[in-house]
Amino acid sequence: MRKGKLSRAEQTREVRRILSKHDVDLGELQLSCSGTRISLMGTLLKRSGESFNHEVLNTMLGELQRVGMVSSELTNWDLNSGVRKLEKNKVTSGGRVEESTQISEDEDFGYE
Repeated sequence: MRKGKLSRAEQTREVRRILSKHDVDLGELQLSCSGTRISLMGTLLKRSGESFNHEVLNTMLGELQRVGMVSSELTNWDLNSGVRKLEKNKVTSGGRVEESTQISEDEDFGYE
């Protein structure tokens, strides 16, 4: 990656290169690059369909942050303030089935 400000196309290409390097299934992920911001939406999975672990995502997040500020709206991970796994639970309340999201705090590897 060259020093200095990247064009939007260069930034997108670099982000895709990093995601591919870490075996991210780009079919399950939407990405947008604008200025110094990288937005990730969808589900973060490996191409094999497996889940990621915290260590790999911390490495990947560090590489992405060298390109721009990362924000995420993912169904299974929170990358907005470090790396945290989101767990979906079904809760029955008054005969209704609702989904709630819990954050797995025991393996929070946030950047301080």
